Amino acid sequence: MAVPRRHIGLSRHGAVAAAGKVALVAVVAAAYPFIFTDAYHIRLGTEVLIQAMLATSLNLLVGYAGMISLGHAAFFGLGAYTSGLLLLRADQPVLIAMMAAVVLATAAAYVIGSFCVRTAEVYFAMLTLAFGQLLYVVSYYWVALTGGDDGLVGIPTRPLRMPLVGRIDLGEPTTYYFFALVVVACGIALCKIVVGSSFGLALRGVRDNRLRVTYTGGDVAGLRLRVFVLAGALAGLAGGLYAPFQGFVSPEILYWTKSGEILLGTVLGGIYSFWGPPVGAGLMLSLKDVLLTYTERWKLLLGVSLLLIVLFLPGGLIGFLEERIAYVRERRRRAAN
Repeated sequence: MAVPRRHIGLSRHGAVAAAGKVALVAVVAAAYPFIFTDAYHIRLGTEVLIQAMLATSLNLLVGYAGMISLGHAAFFGLGAYTSGLLLLRADQPVLIAMMAAVVLATAAAYVIGSFCVRTAEVYFAMLTLAFGQLLYVVSYYWVALTGGDDGLVGIPTRPLRMPLVGRIDLGEPTTYYFFALVVVACGIALCKIVVGSSFGLALRGVRDNRLRVTYTGGDVAGLRLRVFVLAGALAGLAGGLYAPFQGFVSPEILYWTKSGEILLGTVLGGIYSFWGPPVGAGLMLSLKDVLLTYTERWKLLLGVSLLLIVLFLPGGLIGFLEERIAYVRERRRRAAN
C-alpha cells in the first residue's frame, strides 16, 4: 500500500524548510576552515564531522526505532581497525580501506543484530553492550593483529587519486576536512532519505507501538534488523574515516564508555529531531575542548550540564528550539486569521 505524501513529510512547505536547513548547515560547514584557519581547529572540525555522522547513525536506532544501543561504538571501532590495518599493513588506497570498513561493519551488524533485534527495551540494551564488550576484548587481546593495548600506530594518510582531478593530498588538514565533509554529507543525506521514506514511517510505528505493527502484518524483527544493519554500516564508515585522520586506533574506541558518549551527544541535541544528534555530538566535543582549557574536572561540569538539559529540556537543545519556532509560527498564524 502506498504511503500518502503528507505522512512522510514530503509536502511543499516541508521540502522547502528541509532544503533551507540543509543549505544553512552546508554553508556553515564549508565556511568553517576559512574562519578557523589554524590546524588545531580544523582537525577539531573534522572530528566533529565524524562524530556527527556517528551520532546520526545511532539516532536511527534510538530516535526512530526506539532501540537504545550501548554497543554502537563496536561498529565504529571495527571500521577504524579495518581501515587502519589495510592502510598500515596492506598499503591500500583510502577509498578501498573505507569501503572494506563499511563491508565488515555491515556484516558484523547483521550477525549481532540477528540476535539482538528479537529482544526489547533493557534486554536489547544489555545484549548490544555484551557484544560490544566482546569485540573490545578481542581487540585488546589479539595483539598480533590489533596491537593490543598499544593499538595501531602510524596509520598513514595516503593521497587520494580521483579521475579528472588527479592527486589529492589528504595529509593536509584542510583537504582532509573537506574530504570528510563530503563523506559525512553523503552519510547524513542517506539517513535523511531513510527517515523520510515509508521505511522511516514504519520504524516510527515500531517505536511507538510494536504490537500494533505486528497485528497489522508488519515484520517488526525484519524492520529492526534492517535499521540496525544500516546504522552499523554508517558507524563503520565513520570509523573508516577516523583511522587515517587520527593516524592511531586503540581498543578504547570500542569500549562501552564510547557508546555512552555517543548516546549522550544524541540526547543533548534531541533524539526526536533529525538535526539534534549531529549538533549534540558537535557540542559535546566543543564543550570538552573548552572545559579542558580551564579545568581538569571537565567531566564533572559536562555531566552537570547534561543533567540540567535532561531535566529541563527533555527534547534536547535542537528539539527545544524547534518546538519554540513551531509555537511562534502557530501564534502568528492564529493572529493573522
